[in-house]
Amino acid sequence: AQHLLARREPAGVAVPEVAVLPGVAEAPRFMIEAVTVRADESVVFRVTARGTAGPRGAVVLLQSTYVLDASGGARLSWREL
Repeated sequence: AQHLLARREPAGVAVPEVAVLPGVAEAPRFMIEAVTVRADESVVFRVTARGTAGPRGAVVLLQSTYVLDASGGARLSWREL
């Protein structure tokens, strides 16, 4: 799978500051992978996100499959790991 840079900002666009949320042990992390290119040239991505919260630092992993084509994009599925 190809690892892609997930956050790109066009030139001249201000990037908002990251909000500090109470009860969150650390900032969420995520990875976006291009999984496959379909015959119709749409691209399927797998998005994996990791977040922590609570006084014990509970960890949650979520994974979603997303397709992007000429007409836009749509989530195909999601699951908790």
